[in-house]
Amino acid sequence: MAVPNPYSYLRIVDEIADHWVSLRAHWDKSTISVSRPRLSTGDNGISDGTSFRVREARRLTAATRARFRLRTDIAQCYGSIYTHSLSWALRTKPDAKANIGNPAFPGASLDRLLREAQDGQTVGLPVGPESSLAAAEIVLCAVDERLQAQEIPAVDIFRSIDDYEAFLPTRSDAETILDVLQAELAHFELALNASKTVIDEAQFLIEAPWKSRLTFLAPPNDALRTVHVRAYINEVFRLAKDFPGDPVVNYALRVADSFRPSKRGETLLVEAALATLRFSPPSIRFALMSIMNRLERSELQ
Repeated sequence: MAVPNPYSYLRIVDEIADHWVSLRAHWDKSTISVSRPRLSTGDNGISDGTSFRVREARRLTAATRARFRLRTDIAQCYGSIYTHSLSWALRTKPDAKANIGNPAFPGASLDRLLREAQDGQTVGLPVGPESSLAAAEIVLCAVDERLQAQEIPAVDIFRSIDDYEAFLPTRSDAETILDVLQAELAHFELALNASKTVIDEAQFLIEAPWKSRLTFLAPPNDALRTVHVRAYINEVFRLAKDFPGDPVVNYALRVADSFRPSKRGETLLVEAALATLRFSPPSIRFALMSIMNRLERSELQ
């Protein structure tokens, strides 16, 4: 989790805002990404656009027509992104190298501002700021576009930030797309996480079992008592331990954001969100947003 210098961050945000239309056109070339940046309502900035329902719907449809599934993710995704590769993604690597030092070349200004915000480092994006999502999707949507140009008989492929799922007719097709994906990522100096790369039989599941369990436990707002909140929190922590590689805490925080419990229930939810900061670093952003929203609502009451 990184907290950038406010002045440096403001310059990065201004750069993204100034080029939002062209960046969105670039992101929208990807039919694979379900995490393309989108403007949020109100004053919440941008979001990753990820909809659990979108992924579940695509997974369900693909699983009925595919026998095998490839699951993988990018190793140290934010920490491995080369800032110069933003220009490669928006044009081509040869064009970008031919325009080194040209501030008007697409991506060059954002590249410079990202480096200046990190003491000149050219490798890595800070984890946490929404600007990092925008920068990462510039590169990853370019990877998607190159992957889409390959004639691979995939039933469906989708990516949520750095997590890929591909559904294919045969194991050979899955192995082929894995090789192609590795090659396309290498073009941008990225690599797959071998320990999280799995090819298995496509499971006919609408959603993960832990997600069904949390949905079942979430009571209607008019029946939400402190005992329900306590049971929900206990189950979240248990499922997070049972499914360490899944975004259990992120999903649980989003579901719980709609809860309107008693004052004691609100306190329990804030304490639980604070606890996730200690044991679930990837959930920091969601936990902080949850805490801020609850504190804001309590001030308005």
